[in-house]
Amino acid sequence: MMTQDGKIHGVTSAAVIWVLAGLGMMIGLGHHKESIILTVLALAVLLGVDKIESSFKGLRRGVHQTMQNRNRMRK
Repeated sequence: MMTQDGKIHGVTSAAVIWVLAGLGMMIGLGHHKESIILTVLALAVLLGVDKIESSFKGLRRGVHQTMQNRNRMRK
């Protein structure tokens, strides 16, 4: 996580690292069914957050802003 101009960036990336570490431990301990459920749940949350962030103009910065600028340039 980092701050730039008083805004915090990289929270989602840091959270994903923790989730992946937890999933690795679960798989290593033999909890395969639970790890699949957690993977599906984490993907649903991440995709949901992505949709919510891209729907609010104030939240469009970083990756979202870069992708929108690329799409505008292509048109």
